[in-house]
Amino acid sequence: MINNYIDLKITYKNYLIILKAGVFYICINDDAFILNKLFGYKIKEFNNYKRIGFPINSLNKVLKRLERLNINYIVYDNKIITKVNFTNNSYNKYRIDINTYNSYLRRIKNINNILVDRINSNNLKDILGKIENILCTII
Repeated sequence: MINNYIDLKITYKNYLIILKAGVFYICINDDAFILNKLFGYKIKEFNNYKRIGFPINSLNKVLKRLERLNINYIVYDNKIITKVNFTNNSYNKYRIDINTYNSYLRRIKNINNILVDRINSNNLKDILGKIENILCTII
C-alpha cells in the first residue's frame, strides 16, 4: 500500500491520494495533514509514516469538501478509480509538509513539559488535551 502511494505521488505530486484499505480509506504524510486540517482526523504513526483513516461511508463527505476547495485528488483501490483535477488546484494552499508538522509536535511537547513542571492540578491532563487540540487545528 505504501509503495502504491509513493508511486502515485511521484506522478501526481499536487494531488491528494486516497487509498482504499479494507473498510477504510487512508491518506499518508502530506495528504494526511491536509485531511487533519480539514476534518480533524487524528494522525497516527505507522511504519515511519504519518497517516489518517476514515470509514468508507465518509468518502462522499471528504470528496465534496475537496471539490468545494478545488483540491485535486485521486481515489485508488488497486487502480485509479477516480481522478479529479482543477485548473486552479489549491492542493499546495492546504499542504503542510512533514518537517513543519514535526516542528509543531516539538513545540507542543515543549509546552507540555513546561506545564507539567509548573502546574500542579488534578485537571492537568484536560488542560493539556485542550491545548494540543487547539495547536493541531492551527496546523
